[in-house]
Amino acid sequence: MSQSGLFVFPTHEEEWNHNKTKLLQVNKMFPVAKINSVSKGPHSKTNESEKSGGLLNTLYICKNSKVMLSTNLCVKFGLFNGATGIVEDILYLNGGRPPALPDVVMVEVPNYSGPPFIANKPKVIPIFPVERKVECRCNFCRRKQIPLRLGWATTIHRCQGMTIGEGEVNRYIVIHPGTRAFESRNPGALFVAISRAKSTGKNNTDPDFAWHPSFLANADRICHKVHTPTTIAREKEIKRIEIMAKETAKNFK
Repeated sequence: MSQSGLFVFPTHEEEWNHNKTKLLQVNKMFPVAKINSVSKGPHSKTNESEKSGGLLNTLYICKNSKVMLSTNLCVKFGLFNGATGIVEDILYLNGGRPPALPDVVMVEVPNYSGPPFIANKPKVIPIFPVERKVECRCNFCRRKQIPLRLGWATTIHRCQGMTIGEGEVNRYIVIHPGTRAFESRNPGALFVAISRAKSTGKNNTDPDFAWHPSFLANADRICHKVHTPTTIAREKEIKRIEIMAKETAKNFK
């Protein structure tokens, strides 16, 4: 499951720790490239990737590392934000080397459905550096980087929209939902993670999700009732919509 599964964590720190551990394992066979972005403007180096078009300020990858696209490149061919693959090679021209931006990173993306770039490897595609605008007050800053991030683990927030299970790139999702305090601050986060799985297990088959070994899953934790101003307001709104739905069904049969 650790090889074919996607691990999701509540925080970026836990996500990075898992990705770093897996990267160091691959590093026993292949050297890791530290790739710095090319930044323009006073805020371009300090902003998080979420405010920089999904581009990391510093990217660590190596051959055979599992990666994830961090921005949409060509959705119709399966190259969307969150699509995963395996690094085939990191190519520099004219004598370049890390930490400079590579000219291209070759990645095997199983879900790629476009025309082949390499005849005998139709799923291997070139990923070039892209430039994105940085969200900042000066409206001038830009960041240029290879649009990838390590793909063994991600955060609960970032896994929204993913589908995991039989026939998908990630066969299993391994969930660490965090503490009760995290769930209270982020109501619905646990549901977001579990609902990525296509199946909870039927006809004696394994479910598509599992709990992280360090997480104690019991009824008290899983059924944690969240009472915050956000959840209270949401419950009121749900009840209001339910009343409107009943009135609509009654008046417009």
